[in-house]
Amino acid sequence: MADRQPRAYVNGLPVLSVEVSQSRTKNTDTFHAELPMSLGGWDGEDIAVQVTMSNDGPGGVQMFDGFVDSVEADFAKRVYRISGRDKGAKLIDKKDRKKFLNKKPGEVVQQLAGEAGLSVDMDEIGDKAGKIYQIDWNAFQHDHSHWSMINRLADLFGMNAYVTNGTLYFKNMTEEVPTFPVFYVPPTPASYAQGSFIDLKCRRNLVVSKGAKVTVKSWNHKLKKVITSTKGSKGPEYKHHHPGLTQAQADKIAAKKLRENSAHGKSITLDMPGNTGLNARMNISISGTGSIYDDTYEITTVQYRMSFTEGFRMTVSAKSKGSEG
Repeated sequence: MADRQPRAYVNGLPVLSVEVSQSRTKNTDTFHAELPMSLGGWDGEDIAVQVTMSNDGPGGVQMFDGFVDSVEADFAKRVYRISGRDKGAKLIDKKDRKKFLNKKPGEVVQQLAGEAGLSVDMDEIGDKAGKIYQIDWNAFQHDHSHWSMINRLADLFGMNAYVTNGTLYFKNMTEEVPTFPVFYVPPTPASYAQGSFIDLKCRRNLVVSKGAKVTVKSWNHKLKKVITSTKGSKGPEYKHHHPGLTQAQADKIAAKKLRENSAHGKSITLDMPGNTGLNARMNISISGTGSIYDDTYEITTVQYRMSFTEGFRMTVSAKSKGSEG
């Protein structure tokens, strides 16, 4: 079987090395690249960057869409080293005072994402609201970033918000995504262990794996009553306090926090040959170990690395699916 010939490009330019990290968390995607100085300068401002990679030969798949944050010119080695974050960084960096009168939550997300140059993939929000909130939150305070606003809405409506590869995803916590299979075959007296990976490490948090209990409390000043919601019944207890919630909002926040906290019961880290067919918007299944780690996990990050010395490799981090309560 012939060796692969992976390729990577930054804005169409071939690289000496490149690293892209995709995330299905609240963190931004990032990239780092080293390019020959002979290919041109990186002296502008607000430099847009797209990184493409291919498993074998020309062509490729876009793996990153964002902007340059840092440029280092190494004149001794005649290379540029550049790094940056995806377009979601604009949501994090921007803070201001905004009013969203008579706008539905989805319209707010669309507006903020559009201002950052992001496309949006959004599940329908079940709540029919003429205003976002039933309390006096028509104006967000100046110390809230746009990303904080979006995540606050995600909590209130039981959604998950993340940005990867130029798109803001505002999805149900039980979002259906493809599953990438990974297999393991234990060694025998006649054969070595085999697997579709280079290295696999599995971890179990014995405290969180028992479950979790989440309690959300709020004082609703219009109803003049304490709102309480508890999800889960065993394991460590987590308490959250939020102002002015309705009962429905408290229930959704508690359910979301239970799922997030209990998801750390099991986690895995895989080192694998690079594959553009696997990305952060997927699950990964482990089979063949004959242990409790044979399960399906939600990918949190994928780090792709390509260079002349290492070839094309990737490291995948994933965690178990959290409790539904």
